[in-house]
Amino acid sequence: MSPREARAFWALLSAVDPRTKDASALRPLSADARLLRTCAELAWSNGLYSAFLARAKEARLALPSTEDARRALEREATDRFARTIELVADAARASDVEHLIIKNAWAVEHVPRDVDVFVPSPKREALVQELRARGLELAYHDEAEISLARADLLRIDIYSRIHYLGRDFLDDAFLRDHTQTASSIGVEYPCLTPEPALLLSSVHTLFGHGAMSLLDFLDQLELRTLMTDPDACTVEAAARGWGRVFELWTARVRRMQHRIYEQRVAVRFPARHGTRFILECVGALDGPRLDTAAALALRMSLAMDDLIFVSERAGLGDAVRRSTALTGAANAAGHRLRILRGDRKGLYADSPKRRWERSQSPAR
Repeated sequence: MSPREARAFWALLSAVDPRTKDASALRPLSADARLLRTCAELAWSNGLYSAFLARAKEARLALPSTEDARRALEREATDRFARTIELVADAARASDVEHLIIKNAWAVEHVPRDVDVFVPSPKREALVQELRARGLELAYHDEAEISLARADLLRIDIYSRIHYLGRDFLDDAFLRDHTQTASSIGVEYPCLTPEPALLLSSVHTLFGHGAMSLLDFLDQLELRTLMTDPDACTVEAAARGWGRVFELWTARVRRMQHRIYEQRVAVRFPARHGTRFILECVGALDGPRLDTAAALALRMSLAMDDLIFVSERAGLGDAVRRSTALTGAANAAGHRLRILRGDRKGLYADSPKRRWERSQSPAR
């Protein structure tokens, strides 16, 4: 990490960390345009741009016109988030489905890239039909993923299981028994309490993303301070066969916390876990090991994640996203690999792929 990147890291962390929220940390950026751009880029790539804008306003920091496009996108995403939450709630009421928003703002208020919704398995298709009746189109509908999209909304991902690598990591009853109401960006919604939220964040960051953003890291720290029953996490993880993995993950978060806050090391975020650590965690799972095909798919998906990560770091991410062919190929390949390695969001984790028939589409 260059000295400029390190300065940007400390400025952003001091400004958005719930332990400090020191907007004045951004003021030195006004004298260095390159440093300001680096800090803005760091905030953007780590899901902290809304918080960065808020702290910049408090610090009376004038942002350059080069940030206008991002600010417009963030405003648009904020509006889309509110509309998406309201539409999901309306569809859930119409289909008589209890739902949870399982991606919450814990440490820092922010606009998510998508909305993750958990619903009981028997009612999932009813909610999908209600959403489609409201003009959403299916991006995926199979045993690995259900995603729906509409131009004026954030993408909606629907879960009925927290299932990676051929196993359930959380019991749906445990999720439904630990709920509360929260709000973000002025919108209220049903969500998880800190204990299951910490477990979900841990497994999703580890096996779902393969990397931890600065926002993920701050959420991990905040959730650990908000929990009233930390033993519930240990018990649930052990009961689902990943108690040792949770220990490894907790140790990793604590090491990073020590490096940043005690040793004052500027860590590069998003931080890749690395193939070696993920494979160590896979090896620490209870029960039978992955079969040959699943193990190969896992290694291939990790290699693909690394390739995407490197391309983003090299500044090629926007170019790839502008290419419909490249984006489509990457998404299809990544999606197929996750099926093969045993990742599931839906009902059909142990059955052949279910193809959605377009003839079921409700009349518009």
